[in-house]
Amino acid sequence: MDGISKLIEFGGHMLLEGPFLEQVMAAYLLKIGKKVVPRVETGGILHDILVEGYDGFIVYECTGQRDIKEDKIDRFHSQVLELHDTLKRLEGKGVVEAVFAVAVSDDAWAPSAKDAIKHVEESFKRRINAKLTVISGLNLISELTRSGVLGLRLVKGKLHFAGPEDYAIRYNPDKKEFKLSFAPFSSTELSRFRELPHSFLPSYYWESYYKDLYLESSEGKGEPLSIWSYYYEEGVKWTSTEEMVEAYYNYLNLFPRTYVIEKGDNYLIEEHKSRRGNYSYTAHLFSIDDRVDSSITRSLIGKAVRIIDRIKHEQASYLEEEPFSIYIHSASEDWSLKAWSGLKKHIPEPLAKDITTVIIERGNEIIQRLLNLGVLGLRFRNKNEITLVGPGVEAVRRSRTDTGPDVVLSKEPYFIS
Repeated sequence: MDGISKLIEFGGHMLLEGPFLEQVMAAYLLKIGKKVVPRVETGGILHDILVEGYDGFIVYECTGQRDIKEDKIDRFHSQVLELHDTLKRLEGKGVVEAVFAVAVSDDAWAPSAKDAIKHVEESFKRRINAKLTVISGLNLISELTRSGVLGLRLVKGKLHFAGPEDYAIRYNPDKKEFKLSFAPFSSTELSRFRELPHSFLPSYYWESYYKDLYLESSEGKGEPLSIWSYYYEEGVKWTSTEEMVEAYYNYLNLFPRTYVIEKGDNYLIEEHKSRRGNYSYTAHLFSIDDRVDSSITRSLIGKAVRIIDRIKHEQASYLEEEPFSIYIHSASEDWSLKAWSGLKKHIPEPLAKDITTVIIERGNEIIQRLLNLGVLGLRFRNKNEITLVGPGVEAVRRSRTDTGPDVVLSKEPYFIS
């Protein structure tokens, strides 16, 4: 593989916070076989997620707020001690573990909060004989992604996090690949999830219609919520066609006997040699337009033909008789019917000798393709802001492990052997 020439990083950010994080976390715990208690308060004490075990309860505090300060840790400390006492009285067994699940990077933690969490760990052990576990940063994102309960979906040209009941790009832990699907729940698991109050959060949680329900569900938690800037300000997207080209260039270089013979601002020319020694050629054209109409597709096809003609004439006479395929890669799912049908009809007779086929790849498909070879991965830009990045940066991405491909923390994509 050729060296990676530049950093690929999507513009914008995604947040994993509040009731949405609780929903995804509850679904994850069900998926790994935990008995999630179907309530969010016990004896008047609020809790994000409560898991019942044979010898006691595990309480989960979930947060993705931008700054983790000591007052947040102090509230968590007090809440767990009160909950332990209440559970002992009502259920005959108390808290055996408290889990602080935080969807932030290390720079979101105030130094005083880091000191406070150490004190809380000692307090839990001494006072109630309970363990404290902190799951944070990319380790938390990795677990939720690998389980398949956390997905990605395109909304008006931007990628957003998707919950367990969304149809979205998500990892299938059995097949070990990203697919467009619902969460990999069995019918029994889905029924159990639907019994939880965490499932009440609507599937498309960013829609303003549900704002009051969202705010009501967070009442009394003392956390600032930024989620309702979501629709306009949140989400990530390609920053330029050059970035799409660079990502696809990295993708093609992962395959044996595949070469990029020319790279431009919005195109790549691919040469592939089969195991039998036969060559095939493809012109890849890219668009980051939010909506694709027929004027855009005509321009892309026209440019592809022009580049193919030039390459045949100027660079390699042996290509004169070689037909090309054309791939149109679009960052958007939103196409006009005229644009779509225009590319799906027969190839005009004057081009039939040079063009064998025209194939369309829309936004979800190209993201899925690049996720599946680890060309794209999830990482924190800073604090609680999450984005997609290319190779060369540690991120949650599909990569090679000793047991085969899987979602791990890695700088490297999944190389094709």
